[in-house]
Amino acid sequence: MKKLLVILVLGLLWSGHAFANCRDAIQWNWKKESKVATFSFLNNSNKDVQITNLYIYKDKSLLKQSEPGRAGSPGYYYTAGPLTISKYGKVEAFIIIKEFQSRFITGANYSCKY
Repeated sequence: MKKLLVILVLGLLWSGHAFANCRDAIQWNWKKESKVATFSFLNNSNKDVQITNLYIYKDKSLLKQSEPGRAGSPGYYYTAGPLTISKYGKVEAFIIIKEFQSRFITGANYSCKY
């Protein structure tokens, strides 16, 4: 019985490293402007991380979900699909928010994967 317990505990400890969360590797912040919200990401891991979606909230209600956008010519932003951050890299992404009054936007978030 003790052997079984030891095997179970060791198995759980080893499996924890296989399922590391990509959010643990990312430092991020965001700011809102009149037409876009800008997200800045720093990857602190030795693996590439992919930002799959950006989210804008009013309190706890989701206002908008979108794939990350990139800057084009001045004043123009476009959605470009998932954004890959190289190991130890940094990148900025955008989400268009011109359809909302910025005073109602209270939070932001993102989703990612390795």
